[in-house]
Amino acid sequence: MLLRSLGTELAASVLSCLEESEMEMLIQAMSQLGHIAAKERDRVLEESEDNLRHYTNGLHVAPEYTRQLLEQTIGAEKAATFLKRGRAIEAAPTLTLERIIKETLPETLASLVSEEHPQMIAVLVSQLPLDKAATMLTALPIEVQTGVTARLVQLETPSPRAIHHLEQALATKLQTGVMDNKESPAGPRHVADILSRMRRSVEDGFLTSLEEEAPDLAREVLRYRFTFENLLDQDSRVLQRILRDLDTNTLPLVIKGLPEDQTELIYGNMSERAAERIREEVSNLGAVRLRDVEAAQQKMLALAKSLADKGEIALVVANQEAEEEEALV
Repeated sequence: MLLRSLGTELAASVLSCLEESEMEMLIQAMSQLGHIAAKERDRVLEESEDNLRHYTNGLHVAPEYTRQLLEQTIGAEKAATFLKRGRAIEAAPTLTLERIIKETLPETLASLVSEEHPQMIAVLVSQLPLDKAATMLTALPIEVQTGVTARLVQLETPSPRAIHHLEQALATKLQTGVMDNKESPAGPRHVADILSRMRRSVEDGFLTSLEEEAPDLAREVLRYRFTFENLLDQDSRVLQRILRDLDTNTLPLVIKGLPEDQTELIYGNMSERAAERIREEVSNLGAVRLRDVEAAQQKMLALAKSLADKGEIALVVANQEAEEEEALV
C-alpha cells in the first residue's frame, strides 16, 4: 500500500534499494491488492495519512501501474519476466506443507533445503513420516547431517510461525524452480526411530558423527535405540510372535547375515519343519549383498515395532548405563 501511494518514480527509487527476491515479493503482493478501501488505507498507512487524503475512494492497483513501476525500476525486459513469473505463481495451485511432503521425494526435499539453516531442516524432517525422514537425512550432505540430527534431538513442537515459514520457503523454491498445524514428533526417541529405518552401516555412521559432535545428545538417542541385537534378546514368546508374521522371503536374508549363535537362536524359536525349510533356502541363496541383508533385518525390526505399537508384544531393551531393563512403548 505504501509503495502504491508513492507514485512510480519514488516507488521505483525504493524498490531499487531492495534485493531482487524482496522486490519480486512486493510486486506480487501489489499485483494482488486490487481495490484498497480508504479506511483500510488510513489504518495501515497512518504516517502517510496527510498525503493520501485526496484519494477519497481508496486506491486501485492497476496492472498498468505495476508494469510502469517495474519498467522504471529494472527496465522493460526484466519487468516483463517478473510479471510473467508472477502470473504463473499466482495461477499455480496452492502448495501447502502437507501437499509438499506428500508429493515430493525425500531426496528432492533434501536438495531443496541442504543450504538452509540446520534448525529449519530439522523442522522439516520432524514433519515427515519416519521412512521419508530417514531417506531425507541420508540424502543430505554429510557435513549437514550431524547438525540437523543434533537439533532434531532437542526440537520441541514447532510453532505455527515456524511451520508457516517452512511452508512458504519450500513453496517458493518449488514454484520458482517450476498445514494443518499438527503436533510434531521430535526429540531423541523420534531420532532413534528415524535412524532405525536406515541401513545399519548408515545408522552407525550417523551415531558416530553425533557422538563426536554432541556426545550428550548421542547418549539420549542411544537410550531409545532399539537394534536387531536387542530384538534377538527378547523373550522366546515375543520372537515366536514376530517370526509368525514375518514374510518367509525375508527370513532367509535375515539369517544369511547372522553369526551361528544368533542363527540357532532363531531356528530354536521355530518348528523343526519350518526351521529345516528355512535352512535349505538359506543354503540356496549363495552370495548376497550386505544392503539386502540389512534391509531384511530392518524389515523384521519394523514388524516388531509395529506389533509393539498395537500392544500385541512388549519389547524390552537393557539400559546399559543404569543396568536395568526398560520397556519400549
